[in-house]
Amino acid sequence: MFQPFGFMGTQAGGGGGDADANAYLSAVTTAGGTTNATIDAAVNTLFTSLKSNSLYTKLQVFYPFIGGTSASTAINGNLNTSYNITWNGSLGFSANGVQGTGTNGDYGNTNFNPSTDGGGNDFSWGIYSTAGNFNGEEYMFGAFDGTWLDIPRGDGDDKVGIYGWSSSQRTALTLTRGDGQYTGTFDAAAGNKSLYFNADVPGYAAQTWTPGGGFGRANQDVFLFVLNINGTPYNNRYWDGSCRFFYYGEFLTASEVQTINTIIQTFQTTLGRNTY
Repeated sequence: MFQPFGFMGTQAGGGGGDADANAYLSAVTTAGGTTNATIDAAVNTLFTSLKSNSLYTKLQVFYPFIGGTSASTAINGNLNTSYNITWNGSLGFSANGVQGTGTNGDYGNTNFNPSTDGGGNDFSWGIYSTAGNFNGEEYMFGAFDGTWLDIPRGDGDDKVGIYGWSSSQRTALTLTRGDGQYTGTFDAAAGNKSLYFNADVPGYAAQTWTPGGGFGRANQDVFLFVLNINGTPYNNRYWDGSCRFFYYGEFLTASEVQTINTIIQTFQTTLGRNTY
């Protein structure tokens, strides 16, 4: 476990700690973000925990959303700058992450295309968030290319779910919504997908569905706070929740989902922005 003795935010990227974590912290401060000893320690623990559990390389993009500025929260944690987020509109940026408004034009483009940048049809995503106000059909994030659909969305104030792989397979898995961590896994080999909520809570059982209709990743960039439909944000379907962590990557087993949820929950708790 990383011990943050003498490790101050102004020294991010200096001696001690994980080299990749230090590089990320340095990028955050260079982008005008604010860190401190607590944040530095939380980031180092996040990185070392992901690595020690063989999860770090499975995350093709991940966003810890620290620093409190638009530029610092845009940074992809693995420092592939091609996938830094392009923010649009008037979102809110703070120590708690990024706050949506539910207003047309307020969203982020991850610049990550699951089909061309990810590869393979076994994949997963995770979002740590507040639920926001789902007044009917609204999207936490998403990408749709006319055939393949990769989203979680809310339908009214009591449900959130993920909807089908393809435009002809939109049957939903739904959960009672709440603040916390949603995880979707897509297992083409087994022919099913699963939706988890706060998966590190003992006794929690994921909902799993076998949709049929083939498998594929959407060939469009993933947008945050709205669905990307062939390059265009879906008007009047914007989400006003708070995003505190987001990742997209390779398929995770049920055990790995539980582990990564625990790691991210520890990260959020250390920062004082945990929701459960």
